[in-house]
Amino acid sequence: METKGLLRTFARFAGNNVLAMVGMSCYILVDTFFIANVLGAPGLAALNFAIPIYSLMQSIGQWIGMGASTKYAIFRAQNLPTEANRVFTHATGLALATGAVFLVAGVFFAGPLSALVGASGEAAPMTETYLHVLLAFAPAFIMNATLVAFTRSDGAPNLAMVAMVAGSVTNIILDYLFLFPLQMGMFGAVLATGFSPVVGLCILSTRILRRKNHFRCTRCRVSFRTMGSVFATGFPAMIGEFSNAVVVLSFNRVILSLSGNTGVAAYGILTNVALIGVAIFNGIAQGVQPLLATYHGQRDKTSLRRTLRYTLLSILAAAAVLYCLTVVFRGPIIALFNNTQDLAMAALASSGLPIYFAAFFFIGFNIAVAALFSAVELPLRGFCISILRGCACILPCLFLLSALLGITGVWLAYPVAELLTAIVSIIFLLRWRRQSSAKGMRLAS
Repeated sequence: METKGLLRTFARFAGNNVLAMVGMSCYILVDTFFIANVLGAPGLAALNFAIPIYSLMQSIGQWIGMGASTKYAIFRAQNLPTEANRVFTHATGLALATGAVFLVAGVFFAGPLSALVGASGEAAPMTETYLHVLLAFAPAFIMNATLVAFTRSDGAPNLAMVAMVAGSVTNIILDYLFLFPLQMGMFGAVLATGFSPVVGLCILSTRILRRKNHFRCTRCRVSFRTMGSVFATGFPAMIGEFSNAVVVLSFNRVILSLSGNTGVAAYGILTNVALIGVAIFNGIAQGVQPLLATYHGQRDKTSLRRTLRYTLLSILAAAAVLYCLTVVFRGPIIALFNNTQDLAMAALASSGLPIYFAAFFFIGFNIAVAALFSAVELPLRGFCISILRGCACILPCLFLLSALLGITGVWLAYPVAELLTAIVSIIFLLRWRRQSSAKGMRLAS
């Protein structure tokens, strides 16, 4: 493929998905803004206590969607439509089944889940309400994530972007309506969030109803091999979301012991603002993953490597811009979520932001390299990178640095863990380049 055409294709897939992912993260940010201004620090703490469960639910959707759609793209590139449709059928069944499990958990176990994530005091009943309503929409969240991934891999990234942005805009509008004119409190905030994937599914379904899609549900036996392949391929994407649940839960508990609910509220500001940066990095990586999988399936190494180069350069540029903007404007950013003018919370957030957001320079690189290995059917390497980011590095860094440096160590744990993971990612990437070059030379001879 010519360089200009390849760059245009990269920009279309990556750009559309970045807009979609930023739209999704913006509605979480708007939730944070509205809840902070209506319900104060207890509401902000409650939202942060609920985020691990939300992230866990989203991670399942990413696991199924990214894993299955990547396999689907490879089969399509190899002109194997039967195998491609079998993957979609299994993905649909898995999405609905796991969604049902989350729904049951929300109906019967919202209280115990609230206690499990550490909610206490004024934040406890609001956390329980949030989880009860959020998990009622779990089938829609997981199915929407799955269908977005397939729509993107099926050659319609514009529609996937429109569906995600439309859901986010709907959430923002309903957030304002439910929290301010109708004064529905935490119930209104989470109800607005729940409608977001429903709107997305309605938009994505229009392409299916018009028979523009190539994926179909087909009669086939349950194949544990197919499901295992989907899970293996999608595992790095799942860990990316799941790690957020583990990290937020662990940070909440450590900060609670150091600075109480005020510290948790300050961390809530940082982690929710950081979602914008992570969304951009995920948007670039997930947007180009179908391209990487397609070029891998076609054995087009030149296009594969050029697309990877564009991805890494775009992520580095985005990291530099984001870090400068957030550090320079940290005062106004924090003030947006501090309507009660809590000086202690503002001081904690202001001192932590420059340290915590230094992770931007490594997060995107790690996400992109993990996405590459999933696309080229080397899921074990992607799994190693993702598990390092998710648990193996950040949790020891959190506990060690917080014990040595207190709250400063908490903020420092995130960038240190991502830096250590980036070193491993570089080693894997260099090894892959040597191996692929050696393989090409053997084929040529």
